[in-house]
Amino acid sequence: MEFRQFDEASYQATLKKWREEAETHDCFPEEVERKLNWIHCSLTSNKQEQHEVIPYGVFVGDSNIAAATCELVLSHRGQMNGKWLKLLKVTLSPEIESLIQEDNYEAIATAVSAYKAATVGAYNARLSHAADTLKLFGRDNDQLKFLMTLMSFIKEDPDNSSLVASKEGRWLVLRSAT
Repeated sequence: MEFRQFDEASYQATLKKWREEAETHDCFPEEVERKLNWIHCSLTSNKQEQHEVIPYGVFVGDSNIAAATCELVLSHRGQMNGKWLKLLKVTLSPEIESLIQEDNYEAIATAVSAYKAATVGAYNARLSHAADTLKLFGRDNDQLKFLMTLMSFIKEDPDNSSLVASKEGRWLVLRSAT
């Protein structure tokens, strides 16, 4: 899975495919537009604000259709405080969400891979946005438990010795150890 920024073509392709998936899996196609509208707004906005929304997605191979969307916000905290990149929300495609509800093993594995790609991708993307910290938000208690489990794995993995993980409120905070 590849973590990359949306452009207009990948947004339109994802919107079309997710609408089709919503119809196939008895979801609400109107919900797809609501869930993805923030990407369109971000792509068409020319504003540079203190908090800049950056649309990323998790794509399978060379596909132009995202398996998941990732809402990142770059917070400019001033020259002395640096920048934070925040991964606020990961949204799975309607097909993946529907199949997870049916306890489909492949869909669950795809979701785990998408979350992993989003986390690692967002951490790496902080460098291209000159941010020194990545913060992941635990939107609900289940997501917060998941982030705390992720933090444990990060701390125990010797390959992550250059990474410092901590919990700050509902946030999992990742910083470079150096």
